[in-house]
Amino acid sequence: MEHDLGTGEERALVSWPGLNYDPVYSPDGTELAFASNITGEYAIYRQRIADGQAWRVTFGRGRALSRLPPLP
Repeated sequence: MEHDLGTGEERALVSWPGLNYDPVYSPDGTELAFASNITGEYAIYRQRIADGQAWRVTFGRGRALSRLPPLP
């Protein structure tokens, strides 16, 4: 969820089921990175804000980091 501190408005940034956490905006504000367990294992995803298109960016064994690195 994104919460506007000025207006109090909220909007869902990621609308799929699963635990989605630690969202981070890209420096230019066009993408969001976050961790999710949508596939049953934790992984990091990126999502374009404009159209909601998301893709997985980490693969392999183990849990995704609880703190995401900044987007390039």
